[in-house]
Amino acid sequence: LKGPGGGGGQRPGNPVGTACAASSSLPGSMGPTWLKDRLCMDGGICPTSTHCDVVAGTKRALVISLSDGGPEAVAQGLRTSGMPNTLQQEIRDLEAGGTKTMLVVAGLLPGMDKLDNIMDPQWIGPQLNYGHARGQADLARVKGFWN
Repeated sequence: LKGPGGGGGQRPGNPVGTACAASSSLPGSMGPTWLKDRLCMDGGICPTSTHCDVVAGTKRALVISLSDGGPEAVAQGLRTSGMPNTLQQEIRDLEAGGTKTMLVVAGLLPGMDKLDNIMDPQWIGPQLNYGHARGQADLARVKGFWN
Protein backbone atom coordinates (compact mmCIF):
# COMPACT_ATOMS: atom_id res chain seq x y z
CA LEU A 1 0.00 0.00 0.00
CA LYS A 2 1.02 3.59 -0.40
CA GLY A 3 -0.61 6.58 1.15
CA PRO A 4 -0.51 9.35 3.75
CA GLY A 5 -0.64 8.98 7.50
CA GLY A 6 1.60 5.95 7.91
CA GLY A 7 -0.37 3.80 5.49
CA GLY A 8 2.80 2.57 3.84
CA GLY A 9 4.54 5.89 3.20
CA GLN A 10 5.32 6.45 -0.45
CA ARG A 11 6.73 3.00 -1.21
CA PRO A 12 5.75 1.50 -4.53
CA GLY A 13 2.54 -0.43 -4.18
CA ASN A 14 -1.18 -0.06 -4.47
CA PRO A 15 -2.99 3.17 -3.61
CA VAL A 16 -4.88 2.94 -0.32
CA GLY A 17 -8.19 3.57 -2.10
CA THR A 18 -7.61 0.65 -4.46
CA ALA A 19 -6.70 -1.65 -1.57
CA CYS A 20 -9.85 -0.53 0.26
CA ALA A 21 -11.87 -1.33 -2.85
CA ALA A 22 -10.39 -4.83 -2.94
CA SER A 23 -11.17 -5.26 0.73
CA SER A 24 -14.76 -4.32 -0.05
CA SER A 25 -15.22 -6.67 -3.00
CA LEU A 26 -17.91 -9.12 -1.97
CA PRO A 27 -19.14 -12.02 -4.09
CA GLY A 28 -22.65 -11.31 -5.35
CA SER A 29 -22.38 -7.62 -4.47
CA MET A 30 -19.18 -6.16 -5.88
CA GLY A 31 -16.79 -7.95 -8.19
CA PRO A 32 -13.10 -8.51 -7.47
CA THR A 33 -10.66 -5.58 -7.71
CA TRP A 34 -7.36 -5.60 -9.59
CA LEU A 35 -4.30 -5.02 -7.40
CA LYS A 36 -1.54 -4.85 -9.99
CA ASP A 37 -1.75 -8.25 -11.73
CA ARG A 38 -4.02 -9.97 -9.18
CA LEU A 39 -7.77 -10.07 -8.72
CA CYS A 40 -8.54 -9.63 -5.02
CA MET A 41 -11.59 -9.55 -2.78
CA ASP A 42 -12.49 -9.23 0.86
CA GLY A 43 -10.79 -11.69 3.19
CA GLY A 44 -13.69 -11.33 5.59
CA ILE A 45 -15.92 -13.79 3.77
CA CYS A 46 -16.25 -15.81 6.95
CA PRO A 47 -18.16 -15.77 10.25
CA THR A 48 -15.94 -13.05 11.76
CA SER A 49 -15.19 -9.55 10.55
CA THR A 50 -12.22 -9.00 12.83
CA HIS A 51 -10.37 -12.35 12.91
CA CYS A 52 -9.60 -11.92 16.62
CA ASP A 53 -8.72 -15.62 16.85
CA VAL A 54 -5.48 -14.85 14.99
CA VAL A 55 -4.13 -12.92 18.00
CA ALA A 56 -5.44 -15.23 20.74
CA GLY A 57 -2.80 -15.77 23.41
CA THR A 58 -0.91 -12.53 22.79
CA LYS A 59 -0.33 -10.11 25.67
CA ARG A 60 -2.40 -7.34 24.11
CA ALA A 61 -4.76 -6.89 21.18
CA LEU A 62 -6.05 -3.68 19.66
CA VAL A 63 -9.26 -4.49 17.78
CA ILE A 64 -10.61 -1.85 15.38
CA SER A 65 -14.14 -2.36 14.11
CA LEU A 66 -16.71 -0.27 12.26
CA SER A 67 -19.34 -1.11 14.89
CA ASP A 68 -19.56 -2.51 18.39
CA GLY A 69 -21.20 -5.65 17.02
CA GLY A 70 -24.71 -4.64 18.05
CA PRO A 71 -27.82 -5.20 15.93
CA GLU A 72 -28.10 -1.51 14.96
CA ALA A 73 -24.96 -1.77 12.79
CA VAL A 74 -26.94 -3.09 9.80
CA ALA A 75 -29.56 -0.32 10.08
CA GLN A 76 -26.78 2.28 10.32
CA GLY A 77 -25.15 0.85 7.20
CA LEU A 78 -21.97 -0.25 9.00
CA ARG A 79 -22.52 -3.91 8.12
CA THR A 80 -23.73 -5.37 4.86
CA SER A 81 -25.01 -8.59 6.39
CA GLY A 82 -27.65 -9.36 8.95
CA MET A 83 -25.73 -12.49 9.99
CA PRO A 84 -25.06 -12.53 13.73
CA ASN A 85 -21.96 -10.53 14.63
CA THR A 86 -19.52 -12.37 16.88
CA LEU A 87 -17.39 -9.36 17.85
CA GLN A 88 -18.36 -9.15 21.54
CA GLN A 89 -17.87 -12.91 21.98
CA GLU A 90 -14.49 -12.68 20.25
CA ILE A 91 -13.44 -9.95 22.69
CA ARG A 92 -14.62 -12.07 25.64
CA ASP A 93 -12.71 -15.08 24.27
CA LEU A 94 -9.51 -13.06 23.93
CA GLU A 95 -9.80 -11.74 27.47
CA ALA A 96 -10.65 -15.19 28.87
CA GLY A 97 -7.44 -16.45 27.25
CA GLY A 98 -5.39 -13.77 29.01
CA THR A 99 -5.15 -11.23 26.19
CA LYS A 100 -5.67 -7.67 27.40
CA THR A 101 -7.97 -6.24 24.73
CA MET A 102 -8.94 -2.74 23.62
CA LEU A 103 -11.83 -2.31 21.21
CA VAL A 104 -11.90 0.88 19.15
CA VAL A 105 -15.19 1.41 17.34
CA ALA A 106 -14.78 3.63 14.28
CA GLY A 107 -18.49 4.25 13.80
CA LEU A 108 -20.05 6.67 11.38
CA LEU A 109 -18.56 9.95 10.22
CA PRO A 110 -19.39 12.80 12.61
CA GLY A 111 -22.86 14.17 11.90
CA MET A 112 -24.12 11.00 10.20
CA ASP A 113 -26.67 8.60 11.65
CA LYS A 114 -26.84 6.29 8.63
CA LEU A 115 -24.71 5.38 5.64
CA ASP A 116 -26.75 4.27 2.62
CA ASN A 117 -23.99 2.20 1.01
CA ILE A 118 -20.72 1.57 2.82
CA MET A 119 -19.32 0.11 -0.40
CA ASP A 120 -19.79 3.37 -2.33
CA PRO A 121 -16.32 4.64 -3.36
CA GLN A 122 -17.31 8.23 -2.52
CA TRP A 123 -16.82 7.37 1.17
CA ILE A 124 -13.26 6.06 0.89
CA GLY A 125 -11.58 9.49 1.05
CA PRO A 126 -13.74 10.88 3.87
CA GLN A 127 -13.37 7.66 5.89
CA LEU A 128 -9.57 7.65 5.42
CA ASN A 129 -9.42 11.25 6.64
CA TYR A 130 -11.71 10.46 9.57
CA GLY A 131 -9.65 7.38 10.44
CA HIS A 132 -6.46 9.45 10.44
CA ALA A 133 -8.04 12.12 12.66
CA ARG A 134 -9.44 9.45 15.01
CA GLY A 135 -6.03 7.80 15.18
CA GLN A 136 -4.45 11.07 16.22
CA ALA A 137 -7.21 11.74 18.77
CA ASP A 138 -6.94 8.22 20.24
CA LEU A 139 -3.14 8.13 20.24
CA ALA A 140 -2.58 8.82 23.96
CA ARG A 141 -5.25 6.29 25.00
CA VAL A 142 -3.83 3.59 22.72
CA LYS A 143 -0.26 4.29 23.87
CA GLY A 144 -1.43 3.99 27.48
CA PHE A 145 -3.06 0.66 26.72
CA TRP A 146 -0.07 -0.64 24.79
CA ASN A 147 2.56 0.29 27.40
